[in-house]
Amino acid sequence: LLEEYFESVSLKVMDSSLSEWLYSKKYTDTLVTLVSYFGVKFEIDLNEQNDETKVFDYLRNIFDEIKQRFSGDVHNNHGISLKYLRSLLIPVAIDIKNDVKLLSSLRKLASERGEYAHKRLIKTVLSPEDAKDYVNDCLELCEDVKTKAESKFV
Repeated sequence: LLEEYFESVSLKVMDSSLSEWLYSKKYTDTLVTLVSYFGVKFEIDLNEQNDETKVFDYLRNIFDEIKQRFSGDVHNNHGISLKYLRSLLIPVAIDIKNDVKLLSSLRKLASERGEYAHKRLIKTVLSPEDAKDYVNDCLELCEDVKTKAESKFV
């Protein structure tokens, strides 16, 4: 569930940023970050025999490619560890809260999830109290991401 939450937030931020550009011509840090992340650029048609291509159309093609590539990356995401969060959130210009306690809890849950998801193996059983603390910390991380995502569209 945690994995799906971060995936849905990253896709929502991307889609909302693209919609703001398409309908309001508003450029966001998310668009700049996505273009930079994927290193996408366009080629200017220099053939004088062709009709003029509008800048809007050049950019629309870039943003269509970025949407396709980032959506594919998100759908191929398979984890909740920090490296997966970075690949989901940084391209849409959301910084991950640098809190040792929260990130430690995320690492612990990611480790437990990975052991079970990939090996169907449980090495140790978390105490209910520890599990609750880890989950609460991850929920705090989710709330921080939600706040940052919402602040992009105020």
